[in-house]
Amino acid sequence: MLDLNDKISKALIIKFLSECFHNPDKEQVVVLKDYKAKLPERFSDIIDKMDDAKELQVDYSKLFLGPFELLSAPYGSVYLEDGRKTFGDSTMDLLQLYDQEDLSLQFKELPDHITIELEFLYYLMVRELEFLDVDDLEQSNLYVEKQKQFMNRHLAKWVNDFANLVEENASCHFYRQIAICLKQEINEFQLIVN
Repeated sequence: MLDLNDKISKALIIKFLSECFHNPDKEQVVVLKDYKAKLPERFSDIIDKMDDAKELQVDYSKLFLGPFELLSAPYGSVYLEDGRKTFGDSTMDLLQLYDQEDLSLQFKELPDHITIELEFLYYLMVRELEFLDVDDLEQSNLYVEKQKQFMNRHLAKWVNDFANLVEENASCHFYRQIAICLKQEINEFQLIVN
């Protein structure tokens, strides 16, 4: 079981990882570098050795956009649906989870994009922390259960396959290291909530 400071740290790590899978233009690189002071020391080396924006954009395009083949498809449904299709039953289930939280989402990406799923996990973690802050343990525990449900039905079921492909296909040091961190953090989180 994590103490409050560990929960806050874990939430910031999840938020950072979600930011890592946005299009890495110059502004986004600045956002990522700003996390250095907020994250545990083990992330400093990754941020310090981050490739420049142009190299990141080339690798990002190759890994996540195509043009011919997605080397590391960033969509959960590709890993969860037969035939590697997008927007299947798993996506519809995910949309129900978002709807249960009354989240009005305007997606630039499909709703099961790695960034959006990590953002949703971060949201659930923040809600847990908000209820802890006001000593509402019942609601806080409800959000722990929601995290568990989300992880077991979605993110934890596909993130290792995705991260392995990123690690295998990335040219940039940054994406290889982020893939390793993503696997480690999600696997650790899975152990905590289960």
